[in-house]
Amino acid sequence: MDTNGNDCAITGEANFTSLEDISAHSGSWELEYVQLEAGQLDGGAKTYIGRNVTIRYVTYNRRFHQQGTPPPGMISFGILDDQRQHIANGQPLERGSVLRFNTPGGLDVVAEAGFAGFPIAIRETFFYDVAEQMGISVSPRQLTGEAVISGLPPVILDPLRHDLHALIRAIRLKSLKFQSITWIDDFEFSIAASVLSLLNLPHSLSVPRYQSTRYRGLKRAVQQIQHCGQDTVTIKELCSAAHVSWRTLDRAFREHFDITAKQYLTNHRLHQVRRQLSVAVPGIRINDIANNWGFFHPGQFAADYRKCFGELPRQTIRRAKRKS
Repeated sequence: MDTNGNDCAITGEANFTSLEDISAHSGSWELEYVQLEAGQLDGGAKTYIGRNVTIRYVTYNRRFHQQGTPPPGMISFGILDDQRQHIANGQPLERGSVLRFNTPGGLDVVAEAGFAGFPIAIRETFFYDVAEQMGISVSPRQLTGEAVISGLPPVILDPLRHDLHALIRAIRLKSLKFQSITWIDDFEFSIAASVLSLLNLPHSLSVPRYQSTRYRGLKRAVQQIQHCGQDTVTIKELCSAAHVSWRTLDRAFREHFDITAKQYLTNHRLHQVRRQLSVAVPGIRINDIANNWGFFHPGQFAADYRKCFGELPRQTIRRAKRKS
């Protein structure tokens, strides 16, 4: 669980150049990433970990696919902070939207380059205490219903976004207010109250989940890729897992990720190699790890790796050694 149990709040800033760095700053989130476009990643995170609320402000300069589950015991939401249209659980995610993370499907976002947003996690017991003080009844559907609450007018979201940006400025300035229990309690109550107010808007603002055959097949294919580990996955096996034809599946990948199914699989395996290279174990052999993940031609592997991440495998190892 992300909340810290201390009287003061913990804040911090971090920059990262790999998705492994992001995972190291994700707290209790269970996250998986696949970078969908080539080039060096440049991202950042500012973090507030309070008594009952955790807030992060995250930015990325590359397009990627992100999946995962929120911290246990937390009610979690996402507030978008850029003007781009992203995809969440198969539906458009725009600036006037709120994303619920406690849905059965969890987090499933295709984020465009230039993504910026606020993941917010509120301790469940605190969330219900605030609801009771406000005289609001919270139904399970409001927390676990459709992933995207869309079409929220600026007058609804702007005050919350203003408070979140004020928090980011305070983190940047290393404000002393984070040592004040009174300020922390007032701030966290205000955040929880704002989220509760959003949830109690008309249910017509919720976007129905996208249930096309292509999207359902896409989800099953991605799960097959993630669960196969180092075992080779054939096109036939992907189609079998997805219960659709190869043409339908490839079209789904192109529509959803803007890359082919084969390229998605390659990028996923490149990330697994990068994750192992980032551990910086003495005597690590690049070719052995590459072979384990299905890359048997050293020259082609190095070219694919550099195209995807903007650096060669040996540079990843050197960077990991500097951090260790």
